[in-house]
Amino acid sequence: MTPKEVELRLIEWGALAKYEEAKEDAGNDFHVLQRARDFAPGTREKAAAQLVGRDGGERRRLMARDLKGCGIRVVPKSYVDPVPGKTTRKPGPRERIGDSIPERLKAVHNAALELYRADPVAGIVLRQEYCAYGSQGTKAYRVSEAIGKKVGIRVYRETLARALGWMHAKLSDHAEAA
Repeated sequence: MTPKEVELRLIEWGALAKYEEAKEDAGNDFHVLQRARDFAPGTREKAAAQLVGRDGGERRRLMARDLKGCGIRVVPKSYVDPVPGKTTRKPGPRERIGDSIPERLKAVHNAALELYRADPVAGIVLRQEYCAYGSQGTKAYRVSEAIGKKVGIRVYRETLARALGWMHAKLSDHAEAA
């Protein structure tokens, strides 16, 4: 893989991260009661019409089928475990991005994670360069805040060059293995 191809993959990887972040921010821009409004049917009559057959009665009758000899036609609600519902927890950044990465960018993402484990400062600089907005001065300032140590533009650029060399080597190894 040539350095230009690595650069293009990194740009695409960064654009995906920016898109995921923008999508996440846009998803939070709604009225506090919007979720309730989406689920609420509006009136009691509409609610009753929607909930017919959803009280678990059919399931409880099925469970009591073998108990007819005992005179039990429906198992009481207190005897039935609730049916687990769909989780509403939002996935964390790693889960969200990890699930949405196309195959051609998984190698880039995995190499960036490996770089971060091997050299955290270079990993942060790489992520700032491709996944964040702003000038290199602004990005260097963000890296300074992240690591708690002053990082100037010169050091930022040197670290970025080191990170790009590392990514080129990793992705070239990956391309040869594939």
